[in-house]
Amino acid sequence: MYVNNVIFAISMLKSNQSLFFLLLVCGQLMAQQAPHSIDLRFEEQKPVLTYHEKTYGITIHTAGWGLNYRRGIHKTATRTQLLDFSYATIKHPKEVKLQNIDFPQAKAFVYGKLNSLYVLDAGVGEQRILFQKAEQSGVAMKLHYSGGLAFGFAKPIYLVVYNNQTTESEDVVVKQYKPGEVVLNDIIGKASFSYGATKLKFYPGIYAKCGATFEWGNYDDAIRELELGVMTNLFIKKVPIMAYNPAQRAYVSFYLTFMLGKQW
Repeated sequence: MYVNNVIFAISMLKSNQSLFFLLLVCGQLMAQQAPHSIDLRFEEQKPVLTYHEKTYGITIHTAGWGLNYRRGIHKTATRTQLLDFSYATIKHPKEVKLQNIDFPQAKAFVYGKLNSLYVLDAGVGEQRILFQKAEQSGVAMKLHYSGGLAFGFAKPIYLVVYNNQTTESEDVVVKQYKPGEVVLNDIIGKASFSYGATKLKFYPGIYAKCGATFEWGNYDDAIRELELGVMTNLFIKKVPIMAYNPAQRAYVSFYLTFMLGKQW
């Protein structure tokens, strides 16, 4: 009886050792396979190092609208040197569009407007990052400032006018607007853009611009920006835009620019 109990105990011990060995092997296999199946570790995405950028933008400002192009070189991680080019129309704050209801096909016009002012700006500037974007997404805030040369072109206004002179054969004529020579009730509308193009007057000057730029997006090579700021054009000579109002040398406006581009 005693011998049988010893044999039974030895057999149970061997079976327990086999079970323990089996559990140990299974644990090792699961430990080796688990990291390959599920990896919960977060790896930080390093930003792509870039040296150049260019953007194209459209601008709406308090005196008109415009287009913008910038070419930049990254000097440091937070500072970019820029070449800044822009085109803008500038209107007088007292411009009011009218339409003569006495003529069925009348077009809108601004009574008293002498010239349309178009400005080309070319200068240099800088953009500094104030707050970086987050790794995966977010918004970066930048400070932009630039300045340079301004090239103003004033084009005289021509109007389509009803001809009430009995000596003339034509009922409708095109005339350059001059104070006192065109009656308000005889104006049918503004003439086509080609009128006055050969009589452009050049007004050189300088410009300055400063704004806050907000950039967003998930891609390091794509640029999407919205810029809010103020710009000033200062001309050597005063530019007449509206009759019965003093001509101005300086034109200041607030602007909003949406820009798209890339960096590499």
